[in-house]
Amino acid sequence: MTDNNGCCSGSCGSCSGCGTNELILTEKELDLLTHFGEIPFYPIVRNLRTDTTEILDSELSGKEYADALAALEFRGLVSIDNRIPLSGCDYSGYGIEYDHGSAALTAAGQRLVEQLELFGIEEI
Repeated sequence: MTDNNGCCSGSCGSCSGCGTNELILTEKELDLLTHFGEIPFYPIVRNLRTDTTEILDSELSGKEYADALAALEFRGLVSIDNRIPLSGCDYSGYGIEYDHGSAALTAAGQRLVEQLELFGIEEI
């Protein structure tokens, strides 16, 4: 069950704010969060035909990172705006079949990155 803000009322396991202090991240999700901690904004493109998002960074390209980005957005840790491109980024290889946009940490994502920097992680 969710409230008007999309937050769940219990332990759904899908987000980072469900009454638990534990968050399980994949290796790619953790890697992305670490990168966002170093560079606050990344250029992204969304393919309008397939509705898939790609990060325009050679280190972070590929389906696994696209899936990790989607998971972090779902959890409210990253915000994706498919209509606001980053100035100075080269979107020239992505024509009219793509939205040019950007991704950034949310306030919750920033808090998590700060906690990871302070306390580290426990691998399971």
